[in-house]
Amino acid sequence: MIEALLSSPNYQASKTILDVTAERHRVMAGNLANVNTPGYQRMDVAESFKSSLQSAIKEQDLGALRQVGGIQLEEVKGLAAQSPDGNNVNLERELMYINQNALEYEANAQFVSGSIARLKMAITGRTS
Repeated sequence: MIEALLSSPNYQASKTILDVTAERHRVMAGNLANVNTPGYQRMDVAESFKSSLQSAIKEQDLGALRQVGGIQLEEVKGLAAQSPDGNNVNLERELMYINQNALEYEANAQFVSGSIARLKMAITGRTS
């Protein structure tokens, strides 16, 4: 039963997304820390990584989810510089991204903890 839960595509996907959102939060905190650094370019999770992850989740391919592994980052190109020194980090936009990321993390954390709570209830026969 434990193996079935821990190897289910939904659980694996949520666990992977938790890792990605935690790393993305770290990167966005770095963006905020560099909001006044001349020439700094905003960083985020690479679009190619996001599409690989979405594809693996859609196909419920556990092997692909495990292979996605290392989170790839890249500079975000095409954003207008927010300051004359070439820095393209916008404080308000970055705070919005951090809030959105925190909501995504919370939703997936609730799913994972709910799965574990159901397993605990199945083992002990009680809810608390």
